[in-house]
Amino acid sequence: MIGKHFKGKAFYPILNYALSKPGAQLLETNLATFTPANLAQELNCLRRLNPRVERCMYHASLSLPLGERLEDQSWPGAAQAFLWQMGFDDNPYVVLRHCDRPQNHIHIITSRIHFDGSCVSDRWDHYRLQAVTRQLEQLFELTPVPARWEKQPDSVLQNQEESIHRLPKKQIQL
Repeated sequence: MIGKHFKGKAFYPILNYALSKPGAQLLETNLATFTPANLAQELNCLRRLNPRVERCMYHASLSLPLGERLEDQSWPGAAQAFLWQMGFDDNPYVVLRHCDRPQNHIHIITSRIHFDGSCVSDRWDHYRLQAVTRQLEQLFELTPVPARWEKQPDSVLQNQEESIHRLPKKQIQL
C-alpha cells in the first residue's frame, strides 16, 4: 500500500477536488452534510476550539499496487484502522474513493483538531504513515510496497554518475 499525506490550512479546496472528480464515491463520513462547501464549514467549526493550530486540514491518500483491489465494503475498514492508528480516532472525517487511475485508491480528509479541542501530533508522522500502511498490508493481505528509504539502491543516480566521470577543474597556479 502506498500512503501519501499532507497538511494544509483550508478544507474547501481539497474537498472540492475530491468530491468533484468524475466517478468519485463518498464511502464514509461522520459529518452531516455532503457538499464541499458545507463539509468545509463543518470542519472549520473545530478551528474555534484550538485557534493555535495553523495547519488543521489533514489529507491522506492510500493506493494499492497495480493489479490489487479492495472492495468498496473493505475500504471503510481500512480507513477506520488508518485513522485510529494515526491518532485521528476522535475527529470528523470524509472517506472518498476515486476511479480515475489504474490503482485502486481512496482519499481521507480530516481535521487535526479533536472534538475536545486537542490537536493530533504531527511529530514523526511520515514514519508513522509508513508503519500504518505496513500494518494495513498485513491486515488485508496485500503485497507489501517498501518505502523509498527501504528500497535497496540498484544503481547509481544519474547526477552521481555524471559527477564521477566529470573531469577535474584545472588548478590555477599563482
